[in-house]
Amino acid sequence: MKQLPRLALLLFVCIALAELAAYGCLYVLRGRLHDDIRRSPEIYEMQSELMRTMLLGPAEHRTAVDPVLGWRYRSGFGSATDTINDQGVRARRQYSKSPAAGVTRLAAFGDSFVYANEVADADAWSAQLEHISPKIEVLNYGVGGYGVDQAYLRYRLEGRELSPDTVLMGFVADDLRRVVNVYRRFSSTSELPLFKPRYLLSPNGELTLLPSPVSSLADYEKYLLRPDSVREVGVYDHWYDPLVYENPLYDWSAAVRLASAAWIRIYRRYMDPDRLVSDGQFNEDSSAFSIQRRLFRIFATDVAHAGARPIVVFFPDKYTVMGSLSGEAPVYAPLVRAARRDGVFACDLYSPFRSVAEREGVEGLFMPAGHYSPRANEIVAQSMARVLRALAETMSTKGEAPDFCRSSGPA
Repeated sequence: MKQLPRLALLLFVCIALAELAAYGCLYVLRGRLHDDIRRSPEIYEMQSELMRTMLLGPAEHRTAVDPVLGWRYRSGFGSATDTINDQGVRARRQYSKSPAAGVTRLAAFGDSFVYANEVADADAWSAQLEHISPKIEVLNYGVGGYGVDQAYLRYRLEGRELSPDTVLMGFVADDLRRVVNVYRRFSSTSELPLFKPRYLLSPNGELTLLPSPVSSLADYEKYLLRPDSVREVGVYDHWYDPLVYENPLYDWSAAVRLASAAWIRIYRRYMDPDRLVSDGQFNEDSSAFSIQRRLFRIFATDVAHAGARPIVVFFPDKYTVMGSLSGEAPVYAPLVRAARRDGVFACDLYSPFRSVAEREGVEGLFMPAGHYSPRANEIVAQSMARVLRALAETMSTKGEAPDFCRSSGPA
């Protein structure tokens, strides 16, 4: 019995030292991680601040809440670098209802790489493609942060209005995580407080649409009144962490926060059977992979039924291009192969980018936030010009598609 006070004191000292050490680690890690380890009150405070900015900010912002898509880029938006016409397309002009005779009209859907974030209108790949190929028109429907699920839904809403004969769906490696996400800040607390629809995969492989929980700015009032009510959508979000949002010790103990953050990262990377990446490649057994593969199939089928040609284009990011110089296969290579097995016409820009990177280096191909530079957008434009010419020749003289539409990077 005499030992109990000493043991209690020893335990207290150990806990105190562990807390001090954890606080020190958290301080050192602040700003060094992709996503800082924050207490939930701090997470909610940042969330509310960003939501108030959205509610009270100027109506001329480029991003607007959309009841079906979650968000979109605002038609009629203009800035020193970006122009979105009244048809919702990134362009400095309006397009006719139908293309003129002899003109190929390409409609492009996808994320910020399709939109060409970080470069001016004239440097976007869509504008460069129109410049080098005057008989090609490009309707750029790209929106930053989109998953292929949102891009596909936008095609269903608007993709047929201007009568494209070819429809492109862009894909970047980061897009895979978005098809299993509902609230962007669950995937990273540095993201904007934007909500999105997502598809759920049934046991028989069919997709069911789960609508966005927010359809207008007014819906944000709920989350301003009760910031923690965002947890309600966590059940449908792959990135929702109960250890962060539902653990009462998480906010009280630095050691618990540090241990929880470490466990989450280790589990997601190495132990989760539903993890997105396994051994450096997309995990073909993950629900995200299955949903993404199915989305490509139904996109291609819908476009073909509308009388147009579907193309899925894989845009390599900076990490992929850097890896290509040492012969690494793109992380998305399994998805390229699966799409082609499913009969989807898929073009992987890995090879064109690797060829240029070997001659010119990687840094000149990317902007500070990781999007394509004007030079990289030129590579996309030149590659798509080759693809569209090959498609036209196939219809007339049985020409062949470029190699990057028939093979991927090294297996």
